[in-house]
Amino acid sequence: MAKEITYYGELRPTGVDSSMTRRLTALAGLADQVQDTAFQAGAERAEREGKREGLTAGQVAAAEGQPLEKREGILSAFSIKDNAYNDAMESAYLSQISVDSQEQMARIAAQYPDDVEAYGKAAQEARKGITSSIDPNYREVVGLTLDNVIQSYETKVFGNQVTKARDSANESRLANIETLGRKAANFARDGDVLQSDAAILELSAILDSMVASGDLTQERAAGKYQ
Repeated sequence: MAKEITYYGELRPTGVDSSMTRRLTALAGLADQVQDTAFQAGAERAEREGKREGLTAGQVAAAEGQPLEKREGILSAFSIKDNAYNDAMESAYLSQISVDSQEQMARIAAQYPDDVEAYGKAAQEARKGITSSIDPNYREVVGLTLDNVIQSYETKVFGNQVTKARDSANESRLANIETLGRKAANFARDGDVLQSDAAILELSAILDSMVASGDLTQERAAGKYQ
């Protein structure tokens, strides 16, 4: 430590100026902060680039029926860009496959809107075609997704089929009611009361069944019975 000699001959330690030390410490901290900021900015840029490239690669692979080619290896394992690329590519690939599959099943359902058997056969054929053309590593998960989509549209098709069958049956019953009404009137004009009553009884039974099933209101049934 520096010494100061007074005129009395006494040795006395001088004060230490710590301002320079504080400035150097502050500069060192600022340098670390700048370095951290630069690293973060670089990492974010690398992640954005990786995602952009991965999204494109995943969509192309799905459209062309090609397997995914991930960036692998020791360097890629620690690369922010490569990891972002792999994640984005896989996500885009599966998303595009899902969208294409749903569109295809929707077209099949539109082709067979009220025929469960025809829809089911066409849907299973489409499923085979889709799963055979995708990356083997994703066939199981895509297959499960397809099964859910197929089942969803099949439920709608079945509902349409039931409605169609019900409408057809109602048309047939209403036509039968009209026929029976004419027969009853003709039999009555001819004086054949027995046949007329039989036709009216059958007509009444049909009307009652339609009212009970909710296919005809009581008011409409009463109007047809008169």
